[in-house]
Amino acid sequence: MPFKLLRSSTWLLCTLCLVATSGACSISKLTNPQPILVGQGATSNTQRRAPNSLTFEKGASFEGLFRGFAPNGESLVTQNQQQVHVFDIDGTERSAHTGAAIAFAPNSEVMVVIKDEWFAPTEPTNPSTELLTLDGDQLASFPGFFAAFMPDGQQVIIYGGLADPVSRLLTFSGEELAAFEGKFYGLTPEQNGLITYSESEQKFQVFDFEGTQVVSFPAARVEDVYPRLEFTPDGERVVIRTGASPGEMRSHIFERNGVEQATFPGIYQGVLAHNDGLILIGYDADKPVSRLVRFDGEELASFKGGITAFTPDGKVITADYNATHIYQADGTEMTTLPGTFVTLTPDEPRIVTSVFGDGYLYDLEGTELSTYAGGYTEFWSEQQLVVTTSAFDEDLTRFYHIDGTEIASLPETFQPPYIANFYVDLTGQYPEDFQPQFDDRVVTYSYEANRTDVYFIK
Repeated sequence: MPFKLLRSSTWLLCTLCLVATSGACSISKLTNPQPILVGQGATSNTQRRAPNSLTFEKGASFEGLFRGFAPNGESLVTQNQQQVHVFDIDGTERSAHTGAAIAFAPNSEVMVVIKDEWFAPTEPTNPSTELLTLDGDQLASFPGFFAAFMPDGQQVIIYGGLADPVSRLLTFSGEELAAFEGKFYGLTPEQNGLITYSESEQKFQVFDFEGTQVVSFPAARVEDVYPRLEFTPDGERVVIRTGASPGEMRSHIFERNGVEQATFPGIYQGVLAHNDGLILIGYDADKPVSRLVRFDGEELASFKGGITAFTPDGKVITADYNATHIYQADGTEMTTLPGTFVTLTPDEPRIVTSVFGDGYLYDLEGTELSTYAGGYTEFWSEQQLVVTTSAFDEDLTRFYHIDGTEIASLPETFQPPYIANFYVDLTGQYPEDFQPQFDDRVVTYSYEANRTDVYFIK
């Protein structure tokens, strides 16, 4: 029986995730009662019963640490020291490469290998990208750095680098379809345009796929670091983050046509009832405070810690170091839970926190409901199951009913079944909206044996 995974959030990571909810919100002055947080979809309100047992069929074993599947799930990548290996799901090794990461094309039959020179202190004089089969045979070579595969069709985006700061859309055969000033940043929400960032001009630019600029947004000063662009959920506004340090971060709100609406100190975290113009802004990284602010600058409420989730009735969940706070939407604190926030369950809102590697389930009044041994790893919403892993003591993955009953276990450490993502390998961090991709398998890793195992859920 296939299992549907909600999302992953390990207790070791400090990254705060935004959790989707649906239902009415009690904030006064709202004209749109639907709470919407950036990067998340709607969750089901249908209550389901967790199974009484789980049955696993062991598949193949693979040398090295699991790094992800190809999009079709029929191949996977592992890393063994400086080598990345490509395997078929049956355990047959297809190729091995000295490099940092692999990126698969949407058809899962073509890939690029990100080489070690990407990590050099200075850019290579003549960067190049090789397009390979899974067996390692070269299909094409492009001057410049690999930026992305296009979602549809056999097309790739290559960035020329500092010496040639242009992104180019190319076919797999090498035909250039369009060129775009700046470094490729991503696609528009409708996937009908391409976004670049120009370091020399300090601006983001939106192009159509023919290479014509549609609009641009001023992004940063020279001393700013890591400017970031996000679209609001309705796609009608753009938020650009700038700042030279965490304490200097600012969020700039633009209309889609490039007209700036407002600037707020702090880091944009999401949108609540976006048609009414409410945003969530985090202030002061040293003493985190989050605020609910209208697009016109009117502040409605403030909350200690970083906002991580909204409940269906509009309560606000924040995280502050090793504590989790529950607030009314007007800023009144209801209760504080011990431990690091890890998830809000979607069907009947409850909160999972982690303290020293163990997971705890609470209701919104602060009553402890269940305990889970091992570091929290996943919540499987459809089956109401919690997955934990204990790599540092017994190297064991456990599967619990949400009520705390253990129903199954597997040896070794749980690895979420992601599609291979070279940005994760390069940065060592998962994006906030990174989602598990396969609901019919479990992946574990043995630190002692340096081995990845794949189990299929029956």
